[in-house]
Formats: sequence, C-alpha cells, structure tokens
Amino acid sequence: MDNLQKNLLLIVKLTSKTSGNPKVNIKSFRNDSNQLVAFSCISIILSQLTVLTSQYPKVLCRNVLKFIKNPKKRYISTKYVKGFELELYAGKNDTYYNQFEPNFNPNENYLNNDGVQRDICSLLMNYLTLVFYASSSAVQEKLGVFLIAAISMFQQELLHRIKKISIFDINQRVILASDQVYLCSSIYNRWDSLPFRTGSALFNQHLKSVGKFNAY
Repeated sequence: MDNLQKNLLLIVKLTSKTSGNPKVNIKSFRNDSNQLVAFSCISIILSQLTVLTSQYPKVLCRNVLKFIKNPKKRYISTKYVKGFELELYAGKNDTYYNQFEPNFNPNENYLNNDGVQRDICSLLMNYLTLVFYASSSAVQEKLGVFLIAAISMFQQELLHRIKKISIFDINQRVILASDQVYLCSSIYNRWDSLPFRTGSALFNQHLKSVGKFNAY
C-alpha cells in the first residue's frame, strides 16, 4: 500500500443527483491535472469494459461512440449505485492504472446485477460528460480520438480473450488486467501525438469501424 500511495496521481469522488450535474470532487497530486482527469475517463471506461458482463460492454461502447459523434450535456440519475471513487496511479515502466470503487445505495438491493451494471454505465457517461464540458477544445479533441482508440483496443485485442476466460480463472484475469493496463498506458504515453484529427478522413473511418463492430 505504501508503494501505491507514492504513485497516487489523482482521486475522483463522484456522486449522482436526482437532477442536474453530478457532484464531483477531484484532487490531483501533479501539475498536469487537466491531462490526468481527461485520461482518467479513458482509463476507467476501458477497464470497466473488461469486467462488465452480458450486454453492458456493448451498451457502454455504443453510448460513448454516440457521445463522440454528437456530444450533449445530459446526466442520468441512478438507483443502485449512487457514485464512485476513482484513484489513478502511476506504476512501473510508464504504466498507469486505476482503482474503482462503486458506492452502492444502501436502500436498494445491490445484488441486482443488471441494475448495478446499468448504473455503472450511466455513471461513467456522466463522468465523461462532466469532464468533456469542463475541458478545453484541445482536450475535448484528445478525449474523442483516444476514446475511439480505446474502444478499438477493447474490440480487437481484449474482447475475444474475455469470452474464453472463466470467471473463476484468477491467473488469466490477472493477465488480462495487466494487458488492459498496458494498452491504456500506451494512450497516455502518446497523449501529445494524436494519430488523427477530429473530422478528418481517418477519424471518420475509425469511428465508423468501431461503430459497425457487433461481435460482443
């Protein structure tokens, strides 16, 4: 734990409201807080895609892509999960990873797995929306471009492996998590080198490609 604390970069606490903007508290331990906050959206979405089950990876991907195409300031209320705490860490060899802790509503049955996963998807979209509209146009562009890259990584590199792994196979789950961290870290490490620009032919090509993917 001491070693993790030394590498703690960011703490995010988000609480959903019945209406209006979610409440969010952010504490950064580095000067590049705008970059860290934007990257934390990508990190948490990609990592949660590897643990969500049933139709929810597809739901989250589709919602993110819909937002990239047409960003709208819309916040969704939740029932079973009222918020989350997110910590972003720097690891060895230029890796970056997160720890995600959902805050369950004590008045609801959090064993309702379908409701919990639906709420987590909604909270992640709320966080993305909040960060997007608080960011500069340059950071907004990076969010859109690198979210497309993250979803493509999930579809092409991780999903087929997830389908083959038993939920009881801890070793393979650890390997999967490690590979997810490596892929996501590659985004952070090229943050200032966009592979394509918003609205370019490559942007539209990649957006169309990940949108057409249906092998969830």
